[in-house]
Amino acid sequence: MTNGEGAVLKLKAGYAFVRLQTTKTNFHFTVWHSDTPTFLQNSNPLIEGDSASMKSLAVAEAKIWIGDGTETATYVQLDYGDYTTGLALVKTADPFKADFSNQAFGLAQRVNPADLQKAIGVK
Repeated sequence: MTNGEGAVLKLKAGYAFVRLQTTKTNFHFTVWHSDTPTFLQNSNPLIEGDSASMKSLAVAEAKIWIGDGTETATYVQLDYGDYTTGLALVKTADPFKADFSNQAFGLAQRVNPADLQKAIGVK
């Protein structure tokens, strides 16, 4: 994600919004939690900080990884094995100006080991 974008997590109980602001040497992150998809109605800042490298964060029941980007972009990734948390990239860095009720969320999928073998040419 680039500066000016955000990531929304659809959790078992509510939503989280992740904003990352990158610079040449590090990135600043802020994570909010809301019971509803409209953060303006009820949200609480959960986590805020700075990092110069990849970092894991516990966001409610989910674990995410952030970091390792450039001075204008970085990433948000679900923890390996998380097949229940929804993740969406959104074109806003301000959770209070959007309603995520109709947002489409992607879910991680289990990978069949046979498909991996096929992909690398093993029969």
